[in-house]
Amino acid sequence: MAHLTTEKEPKANKNRQWDRNEVASNLIQFEKVRSRTSQRQAAKKLGVPRTTLRSWLARKDSLDASPVVAAFFEHPDGLAFLHRLVIAAQFVMSLHSNGSIRMLCLFLKLSGLNSFVASSYGAQQKNCNHHGTGGGCVWSKGTGSSGTDHEEKEDYGL
Repeated sequence: MAHLTTEKEPKANKNRQWDRNEVASNLIQFEKVRSRTSQRQAAKKLGVPRTTLRSWLARKDSLDASPVVAAFFEHPDGLAFLHRLVIAAQFVMSLHSNGSIRMLCLFLKLSGLNSFVASSYGAQQKNCNHHGTGGGCVWSKGTGSSGTDHEEKEDYGL
């Protein structure tokens, strides 16, 4: 009697936090094989639970942006640009103006980037605290006037 062997689908882990670059890479891989394979087979091949893959696709389809813009910001290169842009906005708003976290949240909302970046006050405060300590952002001043590479940290509250 022949035994059928079946590969088990990876189980969803509610505690798993997928890195945005992992998600973007997996979605790109899925898009490449989408027309040739089922969603279930692709999920197995990627090592991702099918329900997780489906939620990623649903999120991507529900973004309030044109498909071209969504494709850019859901690509690893777009994510890297988006990260640099948000860090630069935090830096400029805190170092060169009287900006605050609320101003950064407003900037993200008005620019439409809130579809791609968590733009709530709490998320941005956590992000700012990730780069520094306490209530403000800590920024590196970089290379000193003597040419020696040193890091002086100053605390600029947002």
